[in-house]
Amino acid sequence: MTISKETMEQTIQLAKLDYPAEKLELLIKEMQGIVDLVAILDELDTSDVTPTYHGINLESVMRDDEAVNELDQQALLDNAPAQKDGLIQVPNVMSDEGGQA
Repeated sequence: MTISKETMEQTIQLAKLDYPAEKLELLIKEMQGIVDLVAILDELDTSDVTPTYHGINLESVMRDDEAVNELDQQALLDNAPAQKDGLIQVPNVMSDEGGQA
């Protein structure tokens, strides 16, 4: 693909750039180099390259999450201010009187 002067001027206008006309030829040459490089990269054989989602291998440095029941019911109840029938007793927050929600 060859970049024409008209295409470059239209691109500059669409991008709303203020680019000096005397440097237009240099810009066309640089953009043509980029387009040629992309065309070369498009022709590369990547059939033996494994697809990746990240540039480096991401491995968790955290330990595996294992469920462990280390809580002792009696130790918890000993710390509670009130207990009843093996459960922590809390103050009643609901009134016995009917009310509107």
